[in-house]
Amino acid sequence: MDLGDAKPAEGSIDFEVRETTEFRFAAIGGGHRAETGPVTVKVEGPRILSFEASPSEIEEGEEVTLSWRTEDAVSVEIRDAAGNPVDMDGAPVGAGSVTIVPTASTTYTLRAIAGDLSVEAEASVRIRGAPLLQVTASPAEIRYGETTTLTWTMTEGETLRIESEGEIVLETHEANGELTIEPPLTATYVFTASRAGKTAVESVTVGVRPVIFRFVTPDEPAPILETVLVQWHVGGAREVVLSNGAGSTTFDVESPDERSVAVQQGPEGRFTLLARSGSFEETALSATPVLEPPAIGSFTVSSEIVSANPGESVRITLSWAGVERAEQLMLIDLAKGPIDIEGQPLEAGSVEVEVFEDAEFELRAFNAAGEDFAGASVRVVPYPSIVHLAATPRHVGSGEAFELSWSTADATSISLTANGLPVAGVEESDLSGSVELQIATDTTYVLRAENDAGDFEAETVTVTVGAPQILSFTATPSYAPAGGTVVFSWSNLGGSSLTLTDGSGTVIHSTSDLAEIEEADLSVQIPDEGEFEYTLTVLEHRRGREFRRGRRGHQHRPAASRLLGIDRPHHGG
Repeated sequence: MDLGDAKPAEGSIDFEVRETTEFRFAAIGGGHRAETGPVTVKVEGPRILSFEASPSEIEEGEEVTLSWRTEDAVSVEIRDAAGNPVDMDGAPVGAGSVTIVPTASTTYTLRAIAGDLSVEAEASVRIRGAPLLQVTASPAEIRYGETTTLTWTMTEGETLRIESEGEIVLETHEANGELTIEPPLTATYVFTASRAGKTAVESVTVGVRPVIFRFVTPDEPAPILETVLVQWHVGGAREVVLSNGAGSTTFDVESPDERSVAVQQGPEGRFTLLARSGSFEETALSATPVLEPPAIGSFTVSSEIVSANPGESVRITLSWAGVERAEQLMLIDLAKGPIDIEGQPLEAGSVEVEVFEDAEFELRAFNAAGEDFAGASVRVVPYPSIVHLAATPRHVGSGEAFELSWSTADATSISLTANGLPVAGVEESDLSGSVELQIATDTTYVLRAENDAGDFEAETVTVTVGAPQILSFTATPSYAPAGGTVVFSWSNLGGSSLTLTDGSGTVIHSTSDLAEIEEADLSVQIPDEGEFEYTLTVLEHRRGREFRRGRRGHQHRPAASRLLGIDRPHHGG
């Protein structure tokens, strides 16, 4: 049905229903169809309660009254056996009558009509002295191409004439006879029997059902709305209705009819041909597959995030699969233009490309029905690096606190483990930071810095547990004049405090700075001539080891050596 200007999403239409009809509502889009259940609108047909001719036998020239009673009829009409209409003169439909003067013995047919529904009744009138006539058609209903036999019995008649559609079919003097015919269409055959100027007229209608011999549409898939060529060969039809599922076209035809018609492909590719002659209908179906737009199953990049050093490129692989109904593929770098994929299969394939920076790609599939596209992108990120990882101090006493610090570059997450276990309080997002820790045994810490591509760099640092260790303690130079300056240098492992004392026990320098305890230099002025002893003491809380460095002068040739917790004898003064 034509929905007119009604909106597809919501709407209504008004139309006339002339017979009991079943309706279905279908929503169609994108090659898919959703359909409701049937809704039936029932139309009650008209009824003829009575139809009479009074009197039914008359002298030539006398009047006859035709009267009727009907129900549910919209209109009525009366015709004689020859098909000539009777003037109803405005008579009522439900109950009425009309007076006529018959010119021949005949049978009148009342037809009560309501929309496309109708019902008939007959009443006969005989003129005295006119021939008697009985006619039949057997069978009264045939399919196109079949035959039927017209039979007549004429009493007191001299001649018989058979006509159809205004043409004479047969003239004869035989009182009884039959005629076999093959009518091309439904037709009424009028028999007229004559004698001495008086006639009797009767008729029979032979119904011819249409036959569809051939109805074909192309086998090759076609897009919706594309023109396709439909062919048919029909017999026994007065009109042909062709529907493509979205609309229909009616053709007036002669029997037989054979033709080709260009029509648009419908939403489902289903075509219906309806051959009609009066109330007789014949239907045939044919289908042309709908060529739907192409579909891309998947379009992916080997890695959505990749690592590359600044200014360097990285190769990635673009892949597609499950591509259906495509006649052409196009791969495009949205920033740089088309990418050559010549020779690659349409259904599934891959190509390797080089990227220097973030890139977006689009795969497009085409056919006559339309196109589909899919996108993929890659992000290029720098490799992560660990700028520093340090433990201060790197040697501690059991339970002594130390600081573990780190910083990274171009990382998006980190992990910090101690002997394989996560360090409490350190989150993945702590790309730089520090944490104060205490341990009871030697512990190896592993820092792993990772970027979004999954690439990583790892470094380790080991913190040992034990008493403080003085790794080195030196004085430079080993000889200096009175009033000169000597630079003391040291390197230690562990410890929480450091003191430097002279031979008399006077503290020359002290510190609790862990970095200074680990390694530092100190300039000291020597006030007098002689040999002097200096002691470096590194403590871990209350536990410590003393290491001494002494310097003694003898005459004007003092000698210096490293003393480790012992005194050396003087060589002169």
